[in-house]
Amino acid sequence: MEQTYHNPYHNTFWEEPSFSVYKHSTNAARKDHETGRIRLFATISGHGTIKINGINYPISRGSLSWIFPYHSTSLTEAKKLEVIEISFPLRVLLQILDGPNQERLHKMMFQNHFSPVITYPNAKQLEKLFDEALQEAEIRAPLFETLVLANVTKIILLYLRYIYKEKPKFITTPGWKALRYLHYHFAEPLSTAKVAQHFNATPERLNQELKALTGKNLLQNLTQIRFNHARALMQVTDLQIKTIASNVGFRSFPSFNRQFKQLYKETPKEYHKEASKKAEPTLAFQIYMYMTENFKLDLSLSSLEKVFFTSRKNIEQALQTTFQMNARELATFIKISYTKSFIQTTSLSFSQISDLAGFTSVRSFNRAFLGEVGMTPREYKKSLPE
Repeated sequence: MEQTYHNPYHNTFWEEPSFSVYKHSTNAARKDHETGRIRLFATISGHGTIKINGINYPISRGSLSWIFPYHSTSLTEAKKLEVIEISFPLRVLLQILDGPNQERLHKMMFQNHFSPVITYPNAKQLEKLFDEALQEAEIRAPLFETLVLANVTKIILLYLRYIYKEKPKFITTPGWKALRYLHYHFAEPLSTAKVAQHFNATPERLNQELKALTGKNLLQNLTQIRFNHARALMQVTDLQIKTIASNVGFRSFPSFNRQFKQLYKETPKEYHKEASKKAEPTLAFQIYMYMTENFKLDLSLSSLEKVFFTSRKNIEQALQTTFQMNARELATFIKISYTKSFIQTTSLSFSQISDLAGFTSVRSFNRAFLGEVGMTPREYKKSLPE
């Protein structure tokens, strides 16, 4: 059974609780539960198969699995499987990446094409790092979360060092392509028929594949994704709830309120009020997350100062201190990260991709892509594996 520990010495930058750590074992396949947190799994003993976004990955002693909120997962096989899991909110990951070589770490982290499961180079080291985190969580001594954070930081940095050597892996099934598409286009007016046509599939086939991946049809997945983004915005911005609902794609505010309460057993207003008490991220990370969630919008300084009700000088100082980037550079980095995913997973023209990412012209898109990636979009597309 999962145990969650409250830390009275928490850093208010994080959600409460920051970390959940527990060990469990199983001999049976199972559908995974929904979560909005990042999860790290270390396989301690036994073996099995985990299905992540439609792909089966064998796991055994020494396997490290990294599951993001947008991953659809299920355990399709398990024999005497024992794992230790550490889960935490996105803010913890952003804090970990906010250190030496942070620009390089951010670029490595958000490329979206690395394997979610690796065989850790040193199984004993992996077990030790997870076991120490588990012991700290069980003891719950003062500052235990800081010690857990130290272990998680080392796990993630060693993971990034390992996957940096891997070649990108690309998913080609219509269901997975559609799931990624929903994550990028959730704010647009979408229908099952429209998305199915985009991927040359029938609505029936698309729903069938999505149900196999996530247990939900397309519209149910779209609603969940929109609410994930809405809740993230409620935690880190002072935007009105009605504005948030509109920004994530809801055309009816009463429908947003009704569905939110059905899913989460509380109103958006109640959630927003509690979330604002639990987390007060720095201005720089508020801006970072806003840009990530709204990469298609105008991310100029003039628009940011209206959203965050502060001066351009404060915005630039905060971003330079935290990321060593100004607002324009950070916005470009985020937009280009998304355009790379578009190039990898869609057949859209460069003009269409430029528009989707919010560039004012194809020329500005090409120039930004070349500066960020070191090659033109056309050269990058040719470099991708068939």
